[in-house]
Amino acid sequence: MIFEGLVRVTTRENGRDVEREYGAGDLVIVPANTPHIFKAVNRTVMAEWWRGGSFEARYYRPYRKQVDEDLEWRNKCKDLLPMSPVLTWTDVKS
Repeated sequence: MIFEGLVRVTTRENGRDVEREYGAGDLVIVPANTPHIFKAVNRTVMAEWWRGGSFEARYYRPYRKQVDEDLEWRNKCKDLLPMSPVLTWTDVKS
């Protein structure tokens, strides 16, 4: 669920990457076992949850590579970038 901002979601469907953008009020549904990556276009507040069963993550290498590169860049620039606090489940339920 996107509460604020704009997020670009890329999913792997039928052997190709499909990009869609979602904004405030949109619900993003990604079928089980579908490779996907979320990228915030601007400041974004969102929540995610999984229905039924246990959660199991598998890496889709091309998307994982993007995540690792983004994290590496962010770590190099961490002193220059404003960091937002991360809202955790314990924050929500308290």
